Formats: sequence, C-alpha cells, structure tokens
Amino acid sequence: MTILRSAVLVLGTALFVQLLLPRLLQTQHPVHVAGSVVQGCENVKNKFSKNFESGQEEFGEAFAVYYKGKPIVDLWGGWADKESLHRWQEDTMSVFWSTTKGSAALCVAMLVDRGLVRYDDLVTKFWPEFGQHGKGNVTVSMLMSHKAGIPLIDEDLSDPAILSNREKMAEIIAAQKPTFPPGTRHGYHALSHGWLANELFQRIEPRQRTIGEFFKDEVAKKFDIDFHIGLPEALDYRVARLGEPRSKMADYIKDVKTVFRILFNMAESKPGIRLVAAQQPALLKFPLLMNNWDYKHIENPAASGIGTARAQAKLYSILAGGGSYNGMTLISPKTLKLATEQVTSGDDFVLGIFYGGAINPQYTRGGFYIGEEEIGHRVFGSPGFGKQAAFADPKENLSWAFLTNGISKYGAVDEPRVAHLVAAVYECLKDL
Repeated sequence: MTILRSAVLVLGTALFVQLLLPRLLQTQHPVHVAGSVVQGCENVKNKFSKNFESGQEEFGEAFAVYYKGKPIVDLWGGWADKESLHRWQEDTMSVFWSTTKGSAALCVAMLVDRGLVRYDDLVTKFWPEFGQHGKGNVTVSMLMSHKAGIPLIDEDLSDPAILSNREKMAEIIAAQKPTFPPGTRHGYHALSHGWLANELFQRIEPRQRTIGEFFKDEVAKKFDIDFHIGLPEALDYRVARLGEPRSKMADYIKDVKTVFRILFNMAESKPGIRLVAAQQPALLKFPLLMNNWDYKHIENPAASGIGTARAQAKLYSILAGGGSYNGMTLISPKTLKLATEQVTSGDDFVLGIFYGGAINPQYTRGGFYIGEEEIGHRVFGSPGFGKQAAFADPKENLSWAFLTNGISKYGAVDEPRVAHLVAAVYECLKDL
C-alpha cells in the first residue's frame, strides 16, 4: 500500500508540475485580433477570436477567404514571436509546410499547359538516372501523386549544406531504392516529394529554373502573390517564430488514443507503420529547425514555402475561378481540370495506415490533395503540418487559407482551430 501511495503521489506531482503549474505562473495578455470581414461574415471573426480566448491558439494565426474573386475575410491575431511579445501583423508570414506542395503542383501543371511535358510521360525521359532500382516505370503523374515509391530517404539529410546542393540531392534521390513497387499504391512523400518534383521540373523548364524561381517569376510577381519557396534573406524579419504549445490534459488523452491506434497497427505488422515510426525522431526534430536561417532559405517545394494566408487564399481563388485573374491567364481550364482529377484510392501506405484510417489522403493527377471539409462536395488544395491549409472550391468559386506558427498540439487528428472557421464561412455565404 505504501508503494501505491508513493506512486500516486509521484504521478500527482508530475501532473501538477507539467499541466497546472505552468498555467498558474503564466502572465495573461489581452487577446489581439485584427483584420476585416465583409458584412454577413461577422461570425467568422467571432470564431477566429475564440481560438485565442479558449486557449486553443497560444501563438499566432491568420485566416483569409476569397469569394468570386474578391476577399471577404482577412484576419490575423496573436503572436508572431510569443517570447518577445511581438504581435502578428498584417504582413506577417510563416511556414506553410506541406501546403507548399499545392504551389509546386501548380508550377508543374503550368509546364503541362505550355506543352513542355505530359503527365503520362516517364520521368526517365527527362531524368534518366532516376530509373535505378526499378523506378523506370514512374510517370510524371505517379511522381506528383505520391506513387513513386520513395516516401523516405535512407541517407542522412540533417546537414543543410547537402539539402542545398541540387546535384547531390538528385544523386541521392536517383539512387534510392523504392519502399514499395512504384505505381502500385500511394504513400505520402512528406519531404522527398519536393526534391523529386524540383529536380524533374528543372530538367524540363527551358531556362532550368527551380520551382521556387519559376513561381517567383511566373506567379508571385505577375499576380501579386506574397509567397516564397526559398525565402529571400531581406524578408526574414517578417517571418513568425515557430513554437510548440503547452499540452493540456485533454491533449494527453487524445495523444493516448493516437498511441493506442498506432500500437494496434504495429501489432498487426503494417509495414507503413514501421516505416514512419522508425523515422519519427528525425521528423519530430525538424519543425523548430525552421526558425534557423540555415534551413529557412532552403528551397524544398514540399515543405519550405513561406508566405501569408492572404497570398495562398488569393492563389486558390484564381484556381477556383478557372485559372484567370484580371484578364491574365495563370493556367487554362482544360489543364486545370486534368491536374485536379483524382487518381488515387484506398489506404495511403504511410499516413492512412499510420493513423488507422483517421487520415487517409487522396491525390490528383497533378499532385493536389482532395478533401471535402464536411461541406458535401469536393475541394482541392493542400494541407500542411501544424494545420496549415489552402483550398479551392470551384463549385462555390471560393478559396480559403489558414496559417499558424503554433505547431499543432492536436496532431493531424481532431484539430479544432480550423474546422469551425470553414463551417462559419460556408454559413455566411447564404447572406452574401
């Protein structure tokens, strides 16, 4: 009994120190929310403010919405740097993580639109070395839709000097043995997708521009999109500092549910689980490295895009409206339709199996993510780590983007900060 009392005492003390003491010692600051909404969308701003008032958002965030080509919601609030109490400003940028993949998908689609490549072309047509170890059958569409079979790389990629070396990265990617037979299924290529797409893109693009350079010249400058794949040093002062929120008891309970789901799948000997679990230490260390300039400026079109929510909402507004804006064509409707047709189904070899079906992403021919967002019809775009997101809804001619520098404590499941904002947006459309 003495041992039991001691165990309870130790557990109680640990919970107090971990969960309650930090909150008792924390200085409370007024909620800072700014921006605007059109008449009829006031409830979107109310929901946005509640993210901070409820404690769900401890850092900063921004949310922007375009409807029929016009901005109807443009909100920001919280902290760009919580430690120094620097507020999130109108022009504050942050890391969009995998939402960057949508901009990469657009750039490749623009090459298709210009007749420089077809989605059913073999990658080896442009990159012969890639055909090693049975990868010779991989098409451009397979590469873009996460069916290339190399979701993770065996080489140690912790050195930013290697990540910045195009020739070295191309050599590493080409020599990588597939984790599953290419084309037989899809499995989320979290980081490798960017190196794959970028190398292929440069070999096709007539001026050998990277995706980041092409996006800057052909999209950002022409359409006034404040988004950067490979951040210029002169803009670093505008980038929010990433942080990890403190966990609450409810979060631990959610974590336990996720852990049990993962352990069950591991017990069932699912290969995707073993694959991801073996890489978790490296993946978990990665996020806060993006506060380091050595990583921030590296161009990886899978994860290193930095910009504003307003920029991504505007970009997807152009796509939701068919590909043109103010008399300028970004991409033709025909190619956009081709690029956004779903080509995957079933379990995602990495994320679908890892989360036990709670998350099971599907992709289009051009590499966009397909979602429904509980609205009853199809949208396309790209979510990102920490719950970044940018999507287009062609049916409603609507787009939205969410951005935060608080690395989500809710994981990839049960994220409360965004869903109620999107629901409020669709509700307010009835009054517009």
